[in-house]
Amino acid sequence: MVLKTREKLIEVARQLFAHKGIENTTMNDIATASDKGRRTIYTYFKNKREIYNAVIEQESERIVSKLREVMLLEISPIEKLEQLRALENGMSIYALVVPSVKLIEDAPADINTPEELAEAQKFLF
Repeated sequence: MVLKTREKLIEVARQLFAHKGIENTTMNDIATASDKGRRTIYTYFKNKREIYNAVIEQESERIVSKLREVMLLEISPIEKLEQLRALENGMSIYALVVPSVKLIEDAPADINTPEELAEAQKFLF
C-alpha cells in the first residue's frame, strides 16, 4: 500500500505539473486530486521540489526504457530512427514537465543520406 500511495502521488503530480505548470501546482492541489490529505503527501515528500524530482526520475526511467527497447530491435538504423520518432508523442508530457528536454524535437525530420543520419544521431545519443 505504501508503494501504491507514493506512485499515485507521483502520477497525480505529473499530470498536474503538465496541465497547470510546476509553479502553479500546489501541494494542496496534489492532495485534492489524489484524494489524500496533506499529511499523507508530507509523509512521502518533504516539499514540492522532492515530488517534482520523483516525477522527473520516473519519467526519465520510462524514456530510457523505451529507448533501450528500440535500440535492441533487430532492424536497420533508419527503422530505429523511425521508431524513436514515433516515441515523440509520448515524450511531449515529459517536455512539458521538463522544458529543457529537447531530444527528438530538435532532430532533423527528413533523413535521406548517411550524412543526415549522422546529424540526426547527434540528437539521440
